[in-house]
Formats: sequence, C-alpha cells, structure tokens
Amino acid sequence: MAAAIGVTLTAPHAAAQAGSGLAGPLRIVDLGTLGGGFSQARAINERGEIVGVSSTGSASHAFLWRNGRMTDLGTLGGSFSAAFDINNRSEVVGYSATRDDALHAFIWRNGRMTDLGTLAGGTSIATAVNDRGDVVGDDDGPNGLHAFMWRHGTMTDLGTLTGDWSRAYGINNHGAVVGESTVDAMTTAAVLWRHGPITRLGEDQSGPATAINDRGQVTGFDTDASSAYLWDSGRFTRIDKPDGSTSIQAMGLNNRAAVVGFTDLGAFLWQRGQLTTLPSLAGGITSALDINDQGQIVGLSATTPDEFNLHAVLWTR
Repeated sequence: MAAAIGVTLTAPHAAAQAGSGLAGPLRIVDLGTLGGGFSQARAINERGEIVGVSSTGSASHAFLWRNGRMTDLGTLGGSFSAAFDINNRSEVVGYSATRDDALHAFIWRNGRMTDLGTLAGGTSIATAVNDRGDVVGDDDGPNGLHAFMWRHGTMTDLGTLTGDWSRAYGINNHGAVVGESTVDAMTTAAVLWRHGPITRLGEDQSGPATAINDRGQVTGFDTDASSAYLWDSGRFTRIDKPDGSTSIQAMGLNNRAAVVGFTDLGAFLWQRGQLTTLPSLAGGITSALDINDQGQIVGLSATTPDEFNLHAVLWTR
C-alpha cells in the first residue's frame, strides 16, 4: 500500500534506458489532470485503478483514474482534498478540508466521501487502506502527532516508541501496520505494529518504513546511511543508491518484493537485486510511489524539460 510521506525531489540527470531485463521495458503514460497544471498519482490497485491529487484550475482535489478517465472525488465541504491509497474494493482514503476548514481523514466508497473524524479534535490524514477496509494514518491533536487505525467506525491510537510522535504509512491485508516513531529528539525509527504492540524494525536503522506487503515484507529508507531496504523476517537487504546519486527513498512494495521509489536521478524499480531507472515524460523530475502485483507503477513526472508542470503517470508494459 502506498505511503503518504513527503516527496522532495531535486533535478535529475538524464534517465537511464528503462528495462530491468526481468520482464521487458516499461513505457510511461501521462494521466493528465482534472483541469489544472499539476497532478500526482499516489497508489494503484490490482484492477489498475489509480488515485492521487490534481489541481482543478482553482483548487486541488482527490482523483480516481480508471478506464482512461480521471474523476474528481470532491471534498468534505472544504476547498481541497487529496487521495493517498486505494484497495481492491475501490475504496479510497486520504484527507480533505471540511466546511469549517478543519483537515480530516476520509474514506470514499460507492461515490460518497465519509469523514473519519479525529482522535481528539485535531487534524487527521488517512494514508493507507487494506481490502478489509481498515484505514491507517496519523492524527495531530492535543496529545501530539500519533498514528491511528480506523476500523468499523472507531479510530484507535496506535501509540509511539517513546511517547513523542508516530506516523503510519502502510497496512497489509493481515492488519500489520508500518510507519515511523521517535526514538529521541534527533532520531526516528522504522516501526511495525503487528497484533497490537509497536516494535522497532532495527536498532541501527534511522528513518521510516513506508510500505508492507501481504508476505510481511517491508520497505523504507535509512536516512543516516542514505540507502533504502527490503526487510524480511528480521533481515535487511540493502538497496544502494545508483552511481552519481546522493539520496534514495523507497516508497512502494508489491507482493513479489518489487520496490519502487526515487533518487535525485529519477524514479526507480528495484527487483531481485537489480535497480532500474524509469523513463520520464520530458527528461525532468520523476518519482515512483506505488506498484501493484502486475508490475504497474504510478507516480509523477515533469512534462517539460524545465521540470515544471508535474503530471500523474503510469509506467506499464
């Protein structure tokens, strides 16, 4: 499931020729916008349905793209919204401004957007949803920034490692959740919630866990080591940044242990130890944010060489 974590990109160099040698080359498809100049695809399900956020000309709204068409999902009554994940039942989660200008997590299903509320009256953002309809995200209220799970109409605080703050970025179909939490004032760590308690993925790892698949494998990135990883049953497999790159962030993971993300050289696909730079629309900024089990990848790419006019994109074979 996709992760709702900040995407910060610098200008990439020319992208390497795509094609991992594992399943053939990938082509890039511009998904367009709702009517403005900007869009970003955040997640894709097994049906090939894609969600994200797009400018409409006057505001930014969550969208659902399917069968070649981008649909505006509206808001909770306010001026803007954004979608971060979609499950295989076509349920969409994200956040929206409300009529009184609060920021609340939502779930959209059957054409209707429902306000999930907050833990204690602050703001909330939904970042991921599984096929059971369990939703995770984070809530910033009187008790600080805390990860939550919303299930059957009830929002539950998932707690923290140290009592400071935590965020949840992904959930699998078994209810296991990943994210990050503070260790001390200077350090955050990748964390896993499984059957209740919060645990740290590794004592030497600093930075977030961004996605988890149904096999319990986790991806994320280590901010101290400037590397990404695939975690499996307590073992880390390091994903090194490519030559010439200064940073790498892993954002999405499928059930075949394929990882996608971005470096300052552009979007990448990593599978079976091989990292491939994905093609761009115009040689500018690219970022891959999610991948489904069919190997379809979504994210964003600049539509002009000057790296402006970012559009939601799909990489497919």
